[in-house]
Amino acid sequence: MHRQKVADRDILNNLAWLYHQKDKNRALELAEEVYLLAPKNPRILDTLGLILAHDGIDIARGLKILRDTYALISTGSER
Repeated sequence: MHRQKVADRDILNNLAWLYHQKDKNRALELAEEVYLLAPKNPRILDTLGLILAHDGIDIARGLKILRDTYALISTGSER
């Protein structure tokens, strides 16, 4: 992935987490958008999973994403 796109993706991921504190709908929207850009990136998965589970939006999906994140990190399959 081009360096600028990686930086943009990381910035959007961080922004989603910051929005999590004030605007949960916008946080989820951004987290889902970034997830589409990097569905196997543990940082992206972690943000989306935590937003879904912590905010009670979709606890089952959030926990599944967090388990998948752990599996990616454990096996070294993250990209």
